[in-house]
Amino acid sequence: MTERTELEAYLNVFLEEPSMATFEAISEVLDPSVLPELLDFTYSFILEQRDPQYFDLLIELNNKKDEMRKAKFEDLRQLSTLDPLTGLPNRRGLYQRLDSLMSIASRKSSPLSISILDIDHFKRFNDTHGHLVGDEALTYFGNFFKERLRGSDLISRFGGEEFVVCLYGPSYASAIDKIKDLGRSIQTESLRWEYSASGVNPISFSAGLSWLSSPSSPGSNFTEKITELLNFADRNLYKAKESGRNALVSSKVGFRNSESLHHFA
Repeated sequence: MTERTELEAYLNVFLEEPSMATFEAISEVLDPSVLPELLDFTYSFILEQRDPQYFDLLIELNNKKDEMRKAKFEDLRQLSTLDPLTGLPNRRGLYQRLDSLMSIASRKSSPLSISILDIDHFKRFNDTHGHLVGDEALTYFGNFFKERLRGSDLISRFGGEEFVVCLYGPSYASAIDKIKDLGRSIQTESLRWEYSASGVNPISFSAGLSWLSSPSSPGSNFTEKITELLNFADRNLYKAKESGRNALVSSKVGFRNSESLHHFA
């Protein structure tokens, strides 16, 4: 907590020319973390004066307090939807963004694909190289995936060593090609990774992909459709693992006999 004498020193500067402009000028030279305390201290002091000339200033200071509270709430809301390790959307953030993406795809009658990517043998990787290196790997390759996606696409850390990639608007073949490209490029990239010199083998993943030609009509609740797509992708993921890993199994939702297996190597 900021020392009271320090707050009083800033308050004395403020009182030389009491205005929001003065408060903002003082704010620019302070650590942002102390601003709420300074604002509360200043507001309380001015309020105690019961001086009519400060009435408008009190309103402005109170509005500033409201702005800070709203900004703090928004920061907390954003943090609740992000994975603290990778900075990517977490499961909650994924569902929020998928709902918005589904709505857009529905209005434009555009296809969507959802893929679950699971780093192969990650437990063994952690046991061999340690959890700190494992965390580095998740962060590094999570952002590696993100850099290779378009702004209209989405990547999330789904939990553990699993990532979810949602592609907006691709044909079925294009969705498959994109995940295959990621599957091949991660193995090449892992050889360039700083930890590869420490004996880390090329990293690979297995993936399950589900593709939807178009979501249901606009205004629909997309939660069930999102769950269906994720369940299809999850089932396909386990089939990819059963095939020997380092592979993709894909299928079209609502189409029979559309399942196909694609090895990355």
